Amino acid sequence: MKPPMNRCMGEIPWFLVPRLGRFTSRHFEYGTPLPIGLTGRQLLLTDPEDVFHVLVGNAANYSKSRKLTDERVRQRVGGGLLGRQGTSHHERRRSLQPLYSQRAVESLVHLIEEQCRPLLENWSNGEPRDLSRDMGRLSQRILLTALFGPLTENQIVTLEQAIRRRREYTEQVYFSPLPRCESWPTRRRRLDREAQALFAQHVRQGLQDLSAGRPSGDLLRGMTQISVGDGQQLSEADICDEVLSLMSTGHETITEWLTWCWVLLEQHPDFARSWRTELLRLGPITGWLGSPPETAPLTHGLLDESLRLYPPTWLFARVPLQADCLPSGTHVRAGQNLLLCQYLMHRHPGFFPDPERFDPTRFHNPEAQRLVGRVYFPFGAGPHRCIGDKLARLETLVVLVTIAREFTFDRSGTEPVIPHPGLTLGVRGGYWVQPRRDKLE
Repeated sequence: MKPPMNRCMGEIPWFLVPRLGRFTSRHFEYGTPLPIGLTGRQLLLTDPEDVFHVLVGNAANYSKSRKLTDERVRQRVGGGLLGRQGTSHHERRRSLQPLYSQRAVESLVHLIEEQCRPLLENWSNGEPRDLSRDMGRLSQRILLTALFGPLTENQIVTLEQAIRRRREYTEQVYFSPLPRCESWPTRRRRLDREAQALFAQHVRQGLQDLSAGRPSGDLLRGMTQISVGDGQQLSEADICDEVLSLMSTGHETITEWLTWCWVLLEQHPDFARSWRTELLRLGPITGWLGSPPETAPLTHGLLDESLRLYPPTWLFARVPLQADCLPSGTHVRAGQNLLLCQYLMHRHPGFFPDPERFDPTRFHNPEAQRLVGRVYFPFGAGPHRCIGDKLARLETLVVLVTIAREFTFDRSGTEPVIPHPGLTLGVRGGYWVQPRRDKLE
């Protein structure tokens, strides 16, 4: 799967321009770093080997974005895995790994299916729905129940509001052109702190429930059983920090992944029919969930190709700790901001012929593994690869299959589907559909 010898050209789509900088060139050559914005101090990496070098080959020399690691913003993300670096990150990640093992995440299948039921009942009236909003509420409720166990409707609504307020503040921190805005005493900052206090309150109550033998969430229970480097268990403050990390990353990417899968299924009805036939052949999900991808090629092809075309995490940054020379020959300075854009790299025409075409068979090739970390990295790569990738994949798969066994969707409206590059890559204006009951049997 080597690219042709001649250089491949790429183009930044118009909807990404405001995020990457209005003075950034729309056209670029894969293999040559692209200066970003008016000053060009930031570089967008477009060479697959440069990407691999930064994420995997010389990962120890590259830190996360200052938006995550700067001490002034650690209050927002806490001291959990999300904001850790170096040895501290490695040790905490190793401690948390059992919580996200394949066996651990598969234990959540029944919970995920149960959380889908109320949504399916609400669809029975046939009214138009914003599917992206429904997927967002569903992924939030799955995460909240997995963390805190059974909750009342009022508790869920209050926690959903807290999640929304944290997102609004995070968007302010990431996208405001004003310096040090995370330190300003704004209303959003105050609401974010109130949201953090609410999560801490639920963690404390959950730990008390566990001590008293009352029901609590599987994820919270798992955190109490984790041993850190010195053999001690996570403290209440540690658990609060990890919950904050989960609330920042544990549902939005799944929301967007689910939504884009439904978009692609609606846009490719022949594939959608073949996929549902595969689901009928496979039977109950518990019978084949742990089987190799070849058992359900259309299902896994849909998941992988959706991530290629519309990666929920579409852009992130790395910062060199020391000056370095990249494989392309580019010299980077210590402290220079390097951007990695999955949306653009996943469309490298040298690796993905006809890159805008939906082709769920692309990853059936045995050589496809070579793409990971170079031109395909929806969950990142190397030591900072998303620790929850197995959980995200399982949840997305279970939700898709559970819904597709009972419903199909007709698009409401004819307006084009346009990506919205926020913190995650969503659908601009939502995705409105008409649910239609169509039970597989």
